[in-house]
Amino acid sequence: MTDRMRRYGIRGILLLVMIAAVVIGEREAYDRKQRDGDCIESLRFVIDGVSPEQEIRCFTEDAGQTDYLFLPSYANAGDVKISFTGAQKAVFAGGEEEIVLKSGEDIGALAYGEPYSLRFYDGEGNEAASRTMVVMHSANLPALFLETESGSMERLDADKDYEEKGKIFLFGSGGGVNLCGRIGQHFRAG
Repeated sequence: MTDRMRRYGIRGILLLVMIAAVVIGEREAYDRKQRDGDCIESLRFVIDGVSPEQEIRCFTEDAGQTDYLFLPSYANAGDVKISFTGAQKAVFAGGEEEIVLKSGEDIGALAYGEPYSLRFYDGEGNEAASRTMVVMHSANLPALFLETESGSMERLDADKDYEEKGKIFLFGSGGGVNLCGRIGQHFRAG
């Protein structure tokens, strides 16, 4: 073997080792994100003490800058628990106060109609994601919940021709179930 071949061989081996280190590092980051989840994508709110369990996701306005949480009239903020993965805590900053919540805690300290800067932080104190969020509360109105088989309304909202089966629940303003059942026919966004 010539001296030139040895140098290129060592450089090639070092290059392969560096590439392997980057690939392994990226794979670990990918695995961590898959395991821990994305805090914005996983953000949901669960009404405590009702059957069936009611999960509410935020509505994002068209510009994508503000999320709205619409609570039905029978659910007070103290009855609603925040749930998310991929972050250690959520910080709601509005006015001069900051409200710190961990996944599973109730949102009773949040005011209705107040825009909050919502920031998620990981276990090391680094900001993982941020949004603007407003909690809204209905007054004496019934609430309709649709559950799709996929668990999401995303495709129904995005494609008016997409159809999917699901369940329907109609709750009265006091929280009683007025109607529930399967939607045997496919339903689509109108």
